[in-house]
Amino acid sequence: MASPIVIMDLTLQKIEAHYLQNEYVATLRVALKRIRDITNTILNHQRAEPRKETICILSLVNEVISSKHSEWIDKKYTLDVDLKNIPKEEKILGNSIEIKRLLSNILNNAIEACEKNIKIKVTARYTGNFLEIIISDNGIGIFPEKLSACLQGESSKHTGTGLGLSSAKRYMESIGGEIQLKSHMGSGTEVYLKFNKFN
Repeated sequence: MASPIVIMDLTLQKIEAHYLQNEYVATLRVALKRIRDITNTILNHQRAEPRKETICILSLVNEVISSKHSEWIDKKYTLDVDLKNIPKEEKILGNSIEIKRLLSNILNNAIEACEKNIKIKVTARYTGNFLEIIISDNGIGIFPEKLSACLQGESSKHTGTGLGLSSAKRYMESIGGEIQLKSHMGSGTEVYLKFNKFN
């Protein structure tokens, strides 16, 4: 889910584009950086031992999806969501902040992997004791030999790292879940998030 800081940053960029630089915009930029630094310090402390709670997964996923529609307002895309297989009362055990961040990062990866006619799909199903959330895209795909490396922190992109996926792998394993990747070059990638149901 887009954080308030991300939304503030995007809004400030629009202000800068219309009003150019002035002392007030510069002051806001400095203040935003300070807020980001403080937030990162708090989050780093929290990640050391994230609090577990029972989470209504349907509400959480819908919240992230709603946030993405706001964040991607300037993009042309189709985001198909099919969660009818999840009862409203279905719960998992985890940390809502971490799971929102995880879902947000994977959705961002999906849209960044697409060059045109962007189509992203979010579906859900039950496999054994797992509740599985599947995020798929029609992007450029990942070479088969790179799939394992992506989950270890290597990026499938031209620059940067795949720390988002490796962090997702560590977190999913810490709550007894799994993350899997399937991809076909030129036709897209599927990310499978397997959560243990809370009974």
